[in-house]
Amino acid sequence: MNLTAHLLDLMLKASNLSRWQFIQEFSIPPLVAVPRLPSSLLPVFGLLYVLIFGLAVVGNGAVLVLLCRRKALQSPSTFFICSLALSDLLISIVCVPATLLQHFFTNWLA
Repeated sequence: MNLTAHLLDLMLKASNLSRWQFIQEFSIPPLVAVPRLPSSLLPVFGLLYVLIFGLAVVGNGAVLVLLCRRKALQSPSTFFICSLALSDLLISIVCVPATLLQHFFTNWLA
């Protein structure tokens, strides 16, 4: 039987159960399959994520420190480069660890 979201809603109304109770009682597989990395690749991906995180923080931090301290380098183009470095730094700090956790754990921890 091909179970769609609409069919699941109709069956829920007929059974008078909550969605979670219905899924547990009838052992329904999830409608969306979440791809998982093979366990042999997890250490490699972990190392790559740590390397990317470290390089992004150090590199963008160095760009910000260098361009913001030098008065001779303050121009509209360096302001643009600083804003790019800051946005890349913030994305690296927020997104890279969250993506790493998503690969290692099946439940969302954040």
